[in-house]
Amino acid sequence: LRLCGVLAAIVVLAACGGDDKKPTGPAPVASVRLSATSLALEVGDTSQLSATLHDASGAALAGRPVTWRSGAPSVASVSDRGVLTALAVGAAMVTAESEGKSATAQVVVALPPRVAVQGHLTAGAHGAVAGAQVQLTGGAGYDSIKTTDAEGTYRFSGVLRGARTELVPAST
Repeated sequence: LRLCGVLAAIVVLAACGGDDKKPTGPAPVASVRLSATSLALEVGDTSQLSATLHDASGAALAGRPVTWRSGAPSVASVSDRGVLTALAVGAAMVTAESEGKSATAQVVVALPPRVAVQGHLTAGAHGAVAGAQVQLTGGAGYDSIKTTDAEGTYRFSGVLRGARTELVPAST
């Protein structure tokens, strides 16, 4: 009888399986890695960031939602797909987060370099127009009037590269 009780106890313990059960379900996110940790952009630029999620063993995880946010959305905005847009001069920290884990990228936004705009003003078959006043406008940090030289040439310097500008006759 005693032997039967001991055997029954062993059978019951073996059936329980002990504490060696592995958890079921997907592995949790242990870390987030970004495609870049620092970016230098110019006002108006866009750039794509991507986030890779990893489990505790370092294996990449797919199909998990990632939330993006900018610490300075007036400087650099970020879409729900990680597309950055540089809006104004300054710095912003952009964060990607999933399941409580996150990674950040430093974004520095500067003005584009300034360039020269040069041209030659002519009046069709009459040739160069000397002494005419022309104005370059466009809300890109530049608004000025120049007078064409004897060959009808004008030159504006210090214009923001990529700025939308318009050349118009100057009003006197």
